[in-house]
Amino acid sequence: MKKTLYFLVCIFLLAGSAYAMSVKDKDEKEGIINLDSATLKYDFGSVDKDKVVKKTIKIRNKLDEEIEIKGIGSTCECTSINVKEQKVKRNGIFEAEITFDSSGLSDNQYLEEVVYILTASAQYELIRVVVLVKIGNSA
Repeated sequence: MKKTLYFLVCIFLLAGSAYAMSVKDKDEKEGIINLDSATLKYDFGSVDKDKVVKKTIKIRNKLDEEIEIKGIGSTCECTSINVKEQKVKRNGIFEAEITFDSSGLSDNQYLEEVVYILTASAQYELIRVVVLVKIGNSA
């Protein structure tokens, strides 16, 4: 009886791990970024000098609670984020549009800019999105 119970527990744990890995792999293939802390990074890639580029990203709420998005913010004029106000359940997905303007910036430099998603959550009031971008050679 103990062996059977032990065997069933092991099978349950392995199945759960395999499912979690398959969801993570599927998210990566679909370009979904997992939000599992108050900071996430997004590699914007390369942007030609003097161009404005917009990219829409999907973010899965992997936090331990539902979040209610209340607003947005930015640390500079070259990078902005647009997210509609909404409630996102745990494991729910929402979209964010990130705009990067390379006007007046020099070629061949790497930038790390920060945009913010403001929420009604006490624990995750401010979610930092660190945007990594290279100016030039976007071909």
